[in-house]
Amino acid sequence: GLARFDGINFEILGIPDGLLGVDIAALATDKSGGLWVGTFGGGVAHLKNGGLKTLTTEDGLAHNNALILVPAFEGGVWVGGTGGLQHVSDDGLTNTGEIVSLPKGEILEMDVDSRGGLWISIGGTGLVYLKGHQWEIVKDEKGVPIPSVRDLLVDDNGSLWVSIGNSRLLHFEEGHWHEYNASHGLPLSYISCLGEDSAGRIWAGTHEGGLYVLENGSFGRVEIGGGSSEAIRSLFPVDDMMFVGRRGGLTRLLERQVQFYPAPGGGSLYGFTRDTAGDFLFCCYGGGVHKGPLVNLEKITNVPLLNEIPFGLTGMTNSAGRTFVIGAGWVMWFEKETDDGEILSINETVISIAEGHDGMYVGTRSGKLLKIEGNEFREIAT
Repeated sequence: GLARFDGINFEILGIPDGLLGVDIAALATDKSGGLWVGTFGGGVAHLKNGGLKTLTTEDGLAHNNALILVPAFEGGVWVGGTGGLQHVSDDGLTNTGEIVSLPKGEILEMDVDSRGGLWISIGGTGLVYLKGHQWEIVKDEKGVPIPSVRDLLVDDNGSLWVSIGNSRLLHFEEGHWHEYNASHGLPLSYISCLGEDSAGRIWAGTHEGGLYVLENGSFGRVEIGGGSSEAIRSLFPVDDMMFVGRRGGLTRLLERQVQFYPAPGGGSLYGFTRDTAGDFLFCCYGGGVHKGPLVNLEKITNVPLLNEIPFGLTGMTNSAGRTFVIGAGWVMWFEKETDDGEILSINETVISIAEGHDGMYVGTRSGKLLKIEGNEFREIAT
């Protein structure tokens, strides 16, 4: 589902709140302050002024897999994925890809520039630039089309950064292309994500080669420590910080000072939540559930079922202050500001949990929606 953090607690929005898909693929905000949510299989949802509206193929969406969302210059969002390119706003849907006769293929990546133009990576075609109703295939200095890209970024100066393969990053500025590669410090690993910090530095996260930042014309490796994984999956700048999502946990970089919170217990950190007392609960797949302050997490060992099935997945704290964690075969909860937990076993793998207006609901890998009623689960017909 969709998690909303208010600085202290997480609120989970799911199927009972109007989402038609709980596998979130993309998020984007528009000029009016609305939040757009792209899902696997559930179309596009728009959260605005406390209301949630969902668009699917029944409403004209090209495909219910909405994998890429980018805020549009004129308002609303661009939607890309399996079904091509569309523009969605409060005024409705526009099949832009069909109107301008864009090449057929899956939209792999997009970003918008300061002029309202859209850079689009199309599977089987490569990089395309769309402005108004005119589009062109983007070519390098030698006239060779830029292939399909791994990631792309329009920086604050309006120039374009494009990841196209192992150790290859292209920079397009003032009509000219420049290539960064191994000779500039990049490793032999494709760049999976790009980001720009508040100082204007370009960051490159690689598939298996770690994290790099561009300074003085070369990329230098950033030793983030706190774990063995060099698989960088996402970069998100906030003020003077850079959040780094990688296999095994979340890292926060503050002026090169690292704060890393490892997945304890030898497992992978699949999800976490924070209770009303300020303690964190880490849900580790293979490592069980750990509770406490970030600097002193302790594994919950007094619950036999957690020791037998140590596959934690995620958690949340509801509006009543009760904290829930879920796993492969169980749901556990703690009353407000207590260490006393209760656990329910289930012959299903629970993959999501959400609070509805009338109680708590869980979703299972087999597709069932269950409501928690006392110490039992009741299946809800969908």
